[in-house]
Amino acid sequence: MLAAAFALALVGPPALPADGVDDPAKASAAVPVGLAWRVEGGACEGEDAVDHGPELGLVDDPSGRRRADITLRRIAAGRIQVEIVVAVDALVVERRLDAGSCALARNVAMLVIGAYLRGLDLERPPEPEPPEPAAPEPAEPPPAEPPPASPPIDDAAPVAAPRPIAETAPRPRPAPRRSRGATWWLGTTGGASFGPIPSATGAVGLAAAWQGSLARVHVDATHVFRRTEVAIPGASARLSAWSFAARGGVAPRVASGRAGTLRVPVLLGLELADVVGRPQGSLRDAQVGQRLAIAAALDAGLLWSPHPRVALGVGGAVTVAALRARFVFEQADGTTVPVPAPGRVGGRVGATVLVRLR
Repeated sequence: MLAAAFALALVGPPALPADGVDDPAKASAAVPVGLAWRVEGGACEGEDAVDHGPELGLVDDPSGRRRADITLRRIAAGRIQVEIVVAVDALVVERRLDAGSCALARNVAMLVIGAYLRGLDLERPPEPEPPEPAAPEPAEPPPAEPPPASPPIDDAAPVAAPRPIAETAPRPRPAPRRSRGATWWLGTTGGASFGPIPSATGAVGLAAAWQGSLARVHVDATHVFRRTEVAIPGASARLSAWSFAARGGVAPRVASGRAGTLRVPVLLGLELADVVGRPQGSLRDAQVGQRLAIAAALDAGLLWSPHPRVALGVGGAVTVAALRARFVFEQADGTTVPVPAPGRVGGRVGATVLVRLR
């Protein structure tokens, strides 16, 4: 593919002259295009890349009709991915290539852009030539008797030629352009919870996330399933909770290819829980109750996107309680029975399924 692009870029047919080129010989082979470079992941740190654009006939396009965005990102040691997006009016074409160095990646991008734009100029139909002026009809032979004198016909007067109708080639439907900005996600989460109630139990809820190029914000509302906690023999309480959490941090992209994109989110945030306790056995309603629980949470995991609009995640969290829920119930004889409080350090493990909204 690179050999074909190199040959077409060097010996391809000349494009239309570009503005700002004084030499007619160079102008006939110049390709106007506005170049925009982007480097991600430290792809070209410490490397010297030579710009062969002028040598290959690529000059700036002051009209802005032709644009080329080139993104260089390091995907492995000694391997750089080149993402090229060429836009001519409403037509957008994307290409992805791999190179062994930054200099080679830049040169390959120049060759591919030059080859594509020259090929596009070849596909444009030539302007139709105007038809030749119609020849005047021969004069009729004179009648036997001379007719009345008529004004002389000026054979040298030009005959108006019909205006040529320019044919326009149908334009292909532009390919959808990938969004480079932030994305919004919505989905479900589920797993095991080790707080805010004393015993481990299951949990399920809704999750939403905002993902930038590096930063990530995640919020969720989770229902912690009910568990029975024994206070004393013959007396117990059933505890359940609703947990609301907001966390923020970074989610760097560590791999990208045909199999999808892999990120490693590391988030820090706060969790608020509303704990509900119901007595059982000989216990009555709670005499002393602290339903609110507050904890700081540190999350880490893996987030894989096999499709641009779907993300699957697994991970875990460690929570440290700043305020724990506590319940004290009363028995029929008036004595009070406390329910064991949850531990100060808890956590959770689980999985998440997210769908991209925009």
